[in-house]
Amino acid sequence: MDEHLKQRLVGALVLLSAAVIFLPLIFDGRDEQQTYTDVQIPEEPVVTLDVTKPAIDTEHFEEVREKVEQQRAAIAPSEESLNQAVETVPEPQPPAVAAKEDFRQIRESSGKEPVGIDRLAENYTVQLAAFSSRDNAEKLHKQLLGKDYT
Repeated sequence: MDEHLKQRLVGALVLLSAAVIFLPLIFDGRDEQQTYTDVQIPEEPVVTLDVTKPAIDTEHFEEVREKVEQQRAAIAPSEESLNQAVETVPEPQPPAVAAKEDFRQIRESSGKEPVGIDRLAENYTVQLAAFSSRDNAEKLHKQLLGKDYT
């Protein structure tokens, strides 16, 4: 069968099915049976406000405020407890000391000596790259060690 003839038959079939579906919806006569009723909407009511009286109950407000103040006083830390908390805070360590602690932990957990611990007080750490492959990371590490970067 010719391709052009197939396309014409498919198109005719689509139009015929659309007519079978939609024509009964259009010509079913439902519009003639609908009746409309008028609805009477009442006028907007007039509301007057007395602004001479406060909108809140002042007695109840005072009771609640007193309870809140009591709770705040019970929760608030005393000056002694604040002083004790300040005394227990450890002194901040310089970055080199903190880094030496990190290296010490690495050494204890892995059993290997981390590179660069001898000049740690003079150096800092910068992340140069992130790799999806460990081999690539090790290649860069070897290159940097060859250039005397720790």
